[in-house]
Amino acid sequence: MKPISNAHLMPDDRVASGRKTLTVIADSSKLKAQSHWIESILLERL
Repeated sequence: MKPISNAHLMPDDRVASGRKTLTVIADSSKLKAQSHWIESILLERL
């Protein structure tokens, strides 16, 4: 079986890709929070 690209999603895979999108969004917000935290630490040291 070939991996399915986003361009050729089957109806069943839409849910999975939607979940993936949600995880990516959650991850990026975590990263934003983390970078903000790191930023504040760096600023405190200046």
